[in-house]
Amino acid sequence: MKNAIFKKVNWFYSLFSIDFYLAVTQQKLVLPFYHCVTSQPKPHLKHLGYYRSNEAFNNDINFFNNHFQSIEIKKIQYNNIQQKTFHISFDDGLSEVYSEAVPLLLKHKTHATLFINSDFIDNIAMFYRHKISLLIDEISNSTSNLSKIVTFFDCEKQDIYQKINKLNDENQISEIAKLLKIDFDLYLLENKPYLTHKQLQELQKMGFTIGNHSKNHLNFNAISFEQQQYQLTTTNRFLQTNLKINEFYFSFPYGDENIKNEFFEFMYSNQNILYSFGISGLKKDDYSKHLHRIPMEYDGLTAEQIIKFEYFYFLLKSTVGKNKIKR
Repeated sequence: MKNAIFKKVNWFYSLFSIDFYLAVTQQKLVLPFYHCVTSQPKPHLKHLGYYRSNEAFNNDINFFNNHFQSIEIKKIQYNNIQQKTFHISFDDGLSEVYSEAVPLLLKHKTHATLFINSDFIDNIAMFYRHKISLLIDEISNSTSNLSKIVTFFDCEKQDIYQKINKLNDENQISEIAKLLKIDFDLYLLENKPYLTHKQLQELQKMGFTIGNHSKNHLNFNAISFEQQQYQLTTTNRFLQTNLKINEFYFSFPYGDENIKNEFFEFMYSNQNILYSFGISGLKKDDYSKHLHRIPMEYDGLTAEQIIKFEYFYFLLKSTVGKNKIKR
């Protein structure tokens, strides 16, 4: 629905300035988020679309710094924001953040937080969605492998990519990888898609914040409360033990839709989570410590277009009382 509205009214919401939207909405904090910055995505990324080109990201930073003030995550005071401010974050702990994004952030003196999955640090394991991108890359470049997968699924060729994209069973993914002769461990060794412990320490010294994005990126909407607790506490312990972090920030993998209040209460009261983050765009929330970020990885769209639309959509939803998530 949101994308459909975007396409139909982009001529209209673009007419108004950022200052106009700020004055009307009084939403002075924007939280853009990314996964990766690269102009040449590697096979584990390029079939997912979760990246921003170097040029686009550089333009994004210029836009945000021209209209807002960059602040550290620890200085966020959501109920007492007086100035136009922004804070950039990255999910999944991908290595290109260190090699491609950080030099641009330092150049423009822009703060950022990197939310990591502790299982993937030092390239010990791989996120299953990145494995899926590798599978797609392999069958895209080999007709013989495509034929193998058609036989495996017993389906038509045109249905293959949809079926692979829907995979979420690690055992089945491994079975297909074996069929295609893809070695995930070798790929991790040779390509090092994730940040290392040493890089995280260096990023801390540069002034960047390291946050919690769960243990191995499970969908919190699909697991039990006990599993949610385990996912959160495991990575908090990792951050505390390896990086001496005692104040924590958490971003939900796949967003926070349908997450029960008991988990929010557990985060704030038991795990010293100062702020948690969703991905619902510009939106209010019943929990003042839970903030919503704006996805920025839209190919062909500028930061100005994305942010203006978020403000416009916020105003549109406010007319029917839908600009705040009620828990």
